[in-house]
Amino acid sequence: MFRKIKERILTIEVVLDAIIELLSRRDILSRAEIQLEILAKAGERLHVKRKYKLHEIPRESKIYGYEVSGEDNPVIVYDHLDGMYSVCYIEGNLEKIVHLSASTPLVKYRDGFKLDD
Repeated sequence: MFRKIKERILTIEVVLDAIIELLSRRDILSRAEIQLEILAKAGERLHVKRKYKLHEIPRESKIYGYEVSGEDNPVIVYDHLDGMYSVCYIEGNLEKIVHLSASTPLVKYRDGFKLDD
């Protein structure tokens, strides 16, 4: 019983640290971005990999690890959902559109997300 209480207190402390760190930044973030940042930072400190679906990430998020023919390690930028699929584009090339499923599994990676293994 005491072990579970201790784990919960540790989790609360980690989340509070993440909130304090976010508040010290001067960025203007949306509510969704703040939630993702807090979960990611708390997860990193607790060594937990939170999994996301494409429909849960903020617009303009970068996605790594997706292979596109004719491109060398492209960074995909999520724009919006259109039904069950997304409209994404390759960073720096708005004309090259990529459609990923709205349920594509992702994990936090660098300054965006990557496909979950």
